Amino acid sequence: MIHFAKAWAASLTIASLLAAQSDEAVRRGIAFMDRMADNPKVFADYGDDLLHFYAEVGAPKGHELALRWVKAHQSVPAHATPDELLALSTGAWSAEHLGVSAKGLREAVRRQARKYTSKEMLGFDMAHEPPANFDMWCDALITSFTGDLVSSKAVLRWLPAMRPYSLPSDSVTYAITHTIYVLNGYGVYAMDRKCFEPEFEYLRAHLPDAIRMNDPETTGEFLDTLRAFGMTDSDPLIRQGVTFLLSKQNPDGSFGDPNEPDIYTRYHSTWTAIDGLRQYHLKPARGCPASWRTR
Repeated sequence: MIHFAKAWAASLTIASLLAAQSDEAVRRGIAFMDRMADNPKVFADYGDDLLHFYAEVGAPKGHELALRWVKAHQSVPAHATPDELLALSTGAWSAEHLGVSAKGLREAVRRQARKYTSKEMLGFDMAHEPPANFDMWCDALITSFTGDLVSSKAVLRWLPAMRPYSLPSDSVTYAITHTIYVLNGYGVYAMDRKCFEPEFEYLRAHLPDAIRMNDPETTGEFLDTLRAFGMTDSDPLIRQGVTFLLSKQNPDGSFGDPNEPDIYTRYHSTWTAIDGLRQYHLKPARGCPASWRTR
């Protein structure tokens, strides 16, 4: 019992140290994101996605950026494509969560979205068939998140059809992490393991794979979604992932390859790493349909 108590106390000490280091890494990561958002060209190209980051993490710069984005997006093009509608929907949803009204824009996006069938919007007829693959499933989840283009409930009804999960791959991993994001509102609600045991077991089993592949972006998504299931820095697996991420932060605060020419990859790797390192205070888990339960 004494040895157990000592081990438990040591575990708490390590977890506390990692939490302090993670807080500093998150601060530096957000400073990098702020510099990205301050670049006029980057914000013009990726402002809607960057706003989603600020709405999720609640970083101070978000309100200012939302005001700028809404001022630049007062209407919807007459022949907006599904991708254009998704960008506008994401930006408007994020702006409202940052305290800037975009109600008129969201209503205009909904009207335009009605011109498209779900097959045109998602690549499959969500009323009658499941997605053909995990990439399509992941894209559908992203498209459904704000609720302005398609219903997330209508997309998520196909979750049982996507199980059991095949051999691990990026496509399966991102489909599972984005299923969790949509279901828990990007870090708002806890997840019930009884409802989502296949997803939880996949994430727990394959987090070490992302670390072995030297992939901080995917590691961040694994950590973020495992935390939704109640895992913390006191768990050895989470500590392993956090320690890896902390070792991969660049001097400028970013994560990933600092020589990567693709701006989206640079900031998105940093975004997911921040999410993997953040400490959460989640609301209680919501219920799920009986058909989703595995035990």
